Amino acid sequence: MTTTSHRLTFDGHIAGFGTTEGTRIVVGRWRTSALGPFTDVMVERADGLRVLLAPRDDVADLVAGTYAFDAVHVVPVGCRLTRRGGAGACAQGR
Repeated sequence: MTTTSHRLTFDGHIAGFGTTEGTRIVVGRWRTSALGPFTDVMVERADGLRVLLAPRDDVADLVAGTYAFDAVHVVPVGCRLTRRGGAGACAQGR
């Protein structure tokens, strides 16, 4: 059996943080990719449940095919970077 793979290139940012209660959040903001620009969010709860928030089905399929998630939700996700100290704002919704 022969498997072929191809390399996908993404240009953007990844930011992550966690809480003392054990929640972990990772945001990917991709300016360019094979799927065009998009933002996705991974939320891992303290009990280990991992949830993907993706803006479209094709993004959900790609990210969930790369990483393991317990749940995948296709919802509006957006992110904008601000110039003040490199801070950004990301949220469900646009």
